[in-house]
Amino acid sequence: MINFYIGNLAGGVVTAAQESAGSTIALLNPGASDLQGWVLTKDGHLILNSSPANLCLSIAKDQLQSGAAVTLAAKGASGYVQQWSYDVTSFQFSLQNHPSYLLTSASGGPAGPLVYVSTAPTSAQSQWSLIVISTLPQPMIGMNWEPAPSDYTGLPAPSKYGDTDFANADFQELWSPDARNDLGTIAGFGCNTIKMYNWSVPAPNGYWMRDHKSFLTAAANAGLTVIVPISNFFAGTAYNNRTRNANPAGPLSSTQLASWITGIVAEVYANNITSGPVVMWAIGNEYDNSNNGAYGYCEAQDIAMIASLIIAAEASLGIPVANVLPFTSPVTTAIYPVNTSISQTKPATNAIMGQYAIQALSDAFSTAEIPATRFIASVNSYQTGAQLTTYNSAFAAAFPGMYWFYGELGWSNANGGKTTQADNLYNQFSTILPLAKAAGSTFLGACCFEYSDELWKGAPGASEVEFGIYTFSASGTPLTAQEGDHSPVFGASYPVDVFVARPAVASFTAAIAGLPNPQS
Repeated sequence: MINFYIGNLAGGVVTAAQESAGSTIALLNPGASDLQGWVLTKDGHLILNSSPANLCLSIAKDQLQSGAAVTLAAKGASGYVQQWSYDVTSFQFSLQNHPSYLLTSASGGPAGPLVYVSTAPTSAQSQWSLIVISTLPQPMIGMNWEPAPSDYTGLPAPSKYGDTDFANADFQELWSPDARNDLGTIAGFGCNTIKMYNWSVPAPNGYWMRDHKSFLTAAANAGLTVIVPISNFFAGTAYNNRTRNANPAGPLSSTQLASWITGIVAEVYANNITSGPVVMWAIGNEYDNSNNGAYGYCEAQDIAMIASLIIAAEASLGIPVANVLPFTSPVTTAIYPVNTSISQTKPATNAIMGQYAIQALSDAFSTAEIPATRFIASVNSYQTGAQLTTYNSAFAAAFPGMYWFYGELGWSNANGGKTTQADNLYNQFSTILPLAKAAGSTFLGACCFEYSDELWKGAPGASEVEFGIYTFSASGTPLTAQEGDHSPVFGASYPVDVFVARPAVASFTAAIAGLPNPQS
């Protein structure tokens, strides 16, 4: 069973007036502090998620007529019609044993537009979207994890790595519980989510033959949800297909891109039903901070294209609509984007950080006819606590009802040293976590940036290199492990580095637990 919101395409989500049988069902704005989370069971019951009594959307049999109000009743209660079917093509709910009766919204009612049944299939009020949102941890306490080994020191990437996808069986010595156990360490901080930047196409279509299934199992066992990245490489390929390579026979054809995306989706939905610990797709990273011609350059419509390919893959694999995942695409805090394709007209003045880039994404998803409820905004920020409080308020005003989180939130050791890093990280997370816990908040939380230093990002001591709350040990020679015996690596070895905790580890953990900063 998967938790989700039921949103009318004309606006508003289905809510119960109160948690008791007979309660009125109405539409309220997303994020209102009311009972809005639902579960769609395999037998078609729409159950109120928070209800211990298994209350579901029901119609009294003796009142089954066009215009009859939908209410809450106990699952299986006699005298009620309770099982619903959802048509992913028409976006309509219908009663299973009475398919001519559709779930519909109408005007009226003290708590917002009422929900009832209707026999008018052409009514716009009879169309609904489903979004898996309540499976997302709230507060989201995440960790950006890209543990590039100590011999990954520059670009182009060493041939044995290819990219920074380490969430697979080839690198299990980095994350498995019987090795370095990065996943267990991250969960031990109090984190509930792990986020990455690269996710290679699995075999047989993937050149690197990476297998992520064991990583996903280990993440679930550690109690971590997973945000799966669709990297800038794929978004850039979508841009190239659209602008320079329209010929399907070309080397980076739309057909090939669709095949890659389908392979990734199929691996995540290994049983073709649920996504396991995966709770979101992250398409690209900071598209707003890229010039035309740069590696991975793309525009908002290309990110929407990747989302559309994921949706097509879901349909081809028969993924139940209640099990599909939301999309995000992290943007920077720049008010005026580097990417000149992004319009700066909405709003004309007084835009907040990231607003133009997020608005462009929202508009592109709308143009691609992707339900707005599947888009979750994310912003990469390095502000201090007081600045974050101000920004959170501004975001809610700029994008009312939109769910969002900080895709990156952290401080570099290179900017002031280890104590400054620890203090700022504590300040950031002790500030934002209560905001994510507030009733009715559409702010989900944040992912710490980041787990470990990345030597390939610049010269020693550079800011981008030292965001890690862990750094490499300066003494000893690390043990090595081997990748799998397959193309193109054929058993190449890699170091399993020993990490040394910076003070930021203790401060981050204390912020999550609500304890005083140990650096104070």
